[in-house]
Amino acid sequence: MVWLKMNKRFVPEKPVLFTGQTYLTRIVLGGILLAGALFFFDTVAPEAYLWYTLFSALALFFGVLYVLPDDTADIPLVVYLLNAFTGLSACTSGFIFQNPLLIAAGALVAASCLRQMWALGEETGRPPLHVLSAGLRSEKGKNIE
Repeated sequence: MVWLKMNKRFVPEKPVLFTGQTYLTRIVLGGILLAGALFFFDTVAPEAYLWYTLFSALALFFGVLYVLPDDTADIPLVVYLLNAFTGLSACTSGFIFQNPLLIAAGALVAASCLRQMWALGEETGRPPLHVLSAGLRSEKGKNIE
């Protein structure tokens, strides 16, 4: 999605907003949290793969919804944030496969990418919290409180 946005192939470089986008993003984020909680309480049973698959599919959809309302100037920050999400996904995979090395590596990737995003945001004058709340902003571009 970021590649399409940067190359202006099928997605315009301006923020893509549609009616109900904020609510759809919040519903998807709630589904991710619910699937993660259900997975957390039942990591060994056969249902754990169902929760993890649902978690992964919703996370992929959330990634698309998260990139659409961002401006191209925010893309480097968004790339760091998506890499942090990848680290969290690797960390979660470590819990599924009960692999401590995968847990530690995923946590390190997530923490370092979040720190790098924060430093780049402060350096470029773009508030990192503004980038973090990109998918949760209202259709008019103002933050919902």
